Amino acid sequence: MTIRALLADDNALFRDGLAQLLRADGRFEVVGQVSTGEAAIAAVQ
Repeated sequence: MTIRALLADDNALFRDGLAQLLRADGRFEVVGQVSTGEAAIAAVQ
């Protein structure tokens, strides 16, 4: 079972690093990255 993850953080470097870690794990699919909570809510609607 794949876990789908939307990453939300205002620091792009942190988001990119976390995305790499999650993708390397193999159990996760990073479906998007956003920099604000508002953008995260819009992305999941």
